[in-house]
Amino acid sequence: CHPAELAAWSDSAHAQAAARPFYRAWFKMADQRTNGEIGPFCAGCHTPIGLFSGQIRSRWGWKGQEQSPLSPAAAQGVTCALCHGIVALTGEANGAYVLDPARLDHASTPHSPLSDLHSPLSTLQSPISNPHSPPCAACHEATNPASGLPVMTTVSEWQASPYAADTACVDCHPAHGQPAQKGEVVAVEILPPADASPGQDMEIRVRVRNIAAGHSLPTGASELRQLWLEMRVTDAAGRELYHSGGVDDFGDPLPGSVTYGVVWQDADGHPTDRLWEAERLLRDHRLPAAGAMTERFRFSLPADVVGPLQVQARLQFRRAGGYLTELMGIYLAEAMPPNEVEVWGEDALVVDGVGE
Repeated sequence: CHPAELAAWSDSAHAQAAARPFYRAWFKMADQRTNGEIGPFCAGCHTPIGLFSGQIRSRWGWKGQEQSPLSPAAAQGVTCALCHGIVALTGEANGAYVLDPARLDHASTPHSPLSDLHSPLSTLQSPISNPHSPPCAACHEATNPASGLPVMTTVSEWQASPYAADTACVDCHPAHGQPAQKGEVVAVEILPPADASPGQDMEIRVRVRNIAAGHSLPTGASELRQLWLEMRVTDAAGRELYHSGGVDDFGDPLPGSVTYGVVWQDADGHPTDRLWEAERLLRDHRLPAAGAMTERFRFSLPADVVGPLQVQARLQFRRAGGYLTELMGIYLAEAMPPNEVEVWGEDALVVDGVGE
């Protein structure tokens, strides 16, 4: 009855929510490190049918799934039954929704009768108090169930933005789980530097603006995303005078690069990107909706510099780091698809009057 909608969903992140190798590896690690306690927290939004049919439960053990894989319906991730079956919200995060069992296909979930589909996570409350958040918040807002620390804040970022007054999630993100509509989202601008002479220090400022996203960049699993600014300066002789934002053998930004994202602390005060360990927020350096940041790069000009100078800046994005992706492949004993680098914005500037 709905071939167009089905086709759109089939190619979406919703359809892959439980199937992507990186997620399955990350879930395996989380499940083992928490002795099974994290399972329902993740599954409530990545495979609701898998959770409510009893295929995933607290302390279920990863080996159990390897012996009894998810049913085809559960492996489909976020299906029509979730978004179209929500009849109430009991909170604004952590899968705090109530489903109508009549809207689920019982034939596709033979593991147990689905008589009571009230989410076991619905008692977890988000610190957000805005009563007008959309149903999307049930899965696009999350707190660590152990520490209460907000670890996913996409909807609250939108609520705090100027877009909340007249722009809804579906105005940019088409229905059925498809990615946001393509277009320029970030603007990168190299600001004209102050005069500098050979042998002196020069400062280059790069302004990065979030001009279209109604939430911070990156958002969602911000602790895993890689968004970084590369800046390079060369002189007229082709000599590289400065370079920030280079990458290592895994394609990950080198230490000292300007990066955008969040970093948490665990109970011992150590930095962590593992949601289940997050106790406190250590760093949040992201581009807010309709906001901007100016990054500064300072370096010394050689005495024999040859002008004019060529300045290039590029903002690049990957869904997850190369080292972490390779580690997840080892953990899952399965090849991981490559994380392609996307260029989100770039600029170039010629600086005259230096060494000429």
